[in-house]
Amino acid sequence: MFLRACFLDFSKAFDHIDHTILVNKLIHLGVRGFIIQWICSFLCDRRQAVKIKNIVSPSMPVHAGVPQGTKLGPILFLLMINDLASETPLLSSHWKYVDDLTISEVISSGGTSSLQKDLDVIAQWSSRNNMNLNPKKCKELVISSLRTRPDFGPLCVNERPLERVSSHKVLKVTISDTLRWNEHVREIVSKASKRLYILRVLKRSGNPPEDLINIFYALVRSVLEYACVTWSTSLPIYLKGKIERVQKRALRILFPALSYRDAIVAANSTRLNVRRDELCKKVWDGICVPGSRLHHLIPPKRADCHTYELRNKNHVPLFKCRTERFKKSFFPTMASNAQSL
Repeated sequence: MFLRACFLDFSKAFDHIDHTILVNKLIHLGVRGFIIQWICSFLCDRRQAVKIKNIVSPSMPVHAGVPQGTKLGPILFLLMINDLASETPLLSSHWKYVDDLTISEVISSGGTSSLQKDLDVIAQWSSRNNMNLNPKKCKELVISSLRTRPDFGPLCVNERPLERVSSHKVLKVTISDTLRWNEHVREIVSKASKRLYILRVLKRSGNPPEDLINIFYALVRSVLEYACVTWSTSLPIYLKGKIERVQKRALRILFPALSYRDAIVAANSTRLNVRRDELCKKVWDGICVPGSRLHHLIPPKRADCHTYELRNKNHVPLFKCRTERFKKSFFPTMASNAQSL
């Protein structure tokens, strides 16, 4: 089995929105007239200029696009691409997040790919809506744990082949074609390590420890824990050690006279692997609540499957895992941990 994914990028997505097409879509969605008039007033008669030091260019009118940095801008962009894949349904799975669009399909050994057909559909939709895909930034990723990779032909956008990569960053999480997290850990460790310089400078400036701890939480630890629910349960010991060493270096800057264990107590914190486990447990508890958006991904509890009196009737059954990689992923790991509670 293979997973073939394509990550699409719209060229200057917010700047290329056609106001006429946007308003027609708002009317088609049933938006009330006075709201449409208010949005038109928000978009029309905008001008922009370029300023370099004290020199300002003449202002020019802006005939397309939605203002970035506003609350209404992303909403209008979502309304603009709302009918993508619904106007002409796609054969593959697809995910949209603001201007990020990902399509993928699962292909069995010896099977054929239909991803190019969906790319053609998306390219046609983009042309109709005056929005262009950027082939240079669109990437293809084939995920497989086998040594021999399928020999698929290149995917093309507007007759331009897309680059096939071994890893790609999706919403700041780097996914590799082997589903290993080495590349992602390397990137977050590198990014967090560079920010330790801020702590050194502020420490030399005489800032109090409580302020430095808050800065460490906001600028360094947040990078090391971002989206950890996705990758934490699959980390081997040596990758966990790489992440932990960043916090160790940071606390050595803040408390040079203390050991790592005492510095953790002084910072009112815990080891990062413990925090990741707590965050995963918190997310799991939220998913287990009936009515949550991901509740359907959890098997029903034993008490809901039959009427027998069982000692652990409220537990979720274990997932049937054919591979070690799936066994160490979030849902099987958390279901297994729940059995021991």
